[in-house]
Amino acid sequence: MEVYFTLPTAPNFLICCDEASKGNPSAAGYGFVARNDIVEFLVSLEGGVYVSTNFFAEFMAVICAGEWAIQNDHLEACFRSDSKAAVLAFKNRKLPWFIGAIWNKVCDGLHDYEVGHSYMEVNFSADKLEKQGIVD
Repeated sequence: MEVYFTLPTAPNFLICCDEASKGNPSAAGYGFVARNDIVEFLVSLEGGVYVSTNFFAEFMAVICAGEWAIQNDHLEACFRSDSKAAVLAFKNRKLPWFIGAIWNKVCDGLHDYEVGHSYMEVNFSADKLEKQGIVD
């Protein structure tokens, strides 16, 4: 299998998001890496979610990436996650109520956004970060 990704067109930013946990549910973490349309590195951040399911931590990765984008005036974003289920939930707006309310605020703050799936192999930088975010 050949795995690749495409960069977004300017002024969009590519934000690769991922999560990890020590169990399900258990201590979990998330991470994201942002790059611009010419592959310049913008930021890599990780965080912990304490006790969480993998699915919830995946949501938190995208939401925290969206909040970072808004705070740093990067208002056109292409979010990528290796969780097909989470991507579908964001695209179809079929989110748990407590996530939906936060996501709506993120969407209101962005000018344009897209949530899409990418394989874990493309998301390798975020994959490493999320493990650092696990809170023991």
